[in-house]
Amino acid sequence: MRIPVADAPMIHDFALTEHHVVILDMPVTFDMAGAERSDIVPYVWNDRHPARVGVLPRKGDAVRWFEVARSTTRTPSTRTRVACGARAESGTLGGAAA
Repeated sequence: MRIPVADAPMIHDFALTEHHVVILDMPVTFDMAGAERSDIVPYVWNDRHPARVGVLPRKGDAVRWFEVARSTTRTPSTRTRVACGARAESGTLGGAAA
C-alpha cells in the first residue's frame, strides 16, 4: 500500500499494534542540496512540514492523520491499543516520553 506524504519526510520506522499500523510523519525531510554535497544524512528540519501521526487499521485502507506538536521522535517501542487508537506505551510519540 502506498501512503502519500509531502516533502519526502524521513519515515524510518513505524509501530504495530494488534489492530493498527502507526506512522510517524515528522518535520525532518530530504534535502537535495545536502545529497548533492554528499552529506552523510541528507535530511534537515523543515519548518514548513507539519508533524503528524497516521493510524492505519491493519484490515483497513485509509490512514487517519492526527496533527501533533512539531518535534522529532525516537524509535517507538512497545505499543498497546487504547480506546481512541494506538499510543506508545514505552518509548516516545511526538517527542515526549509516553
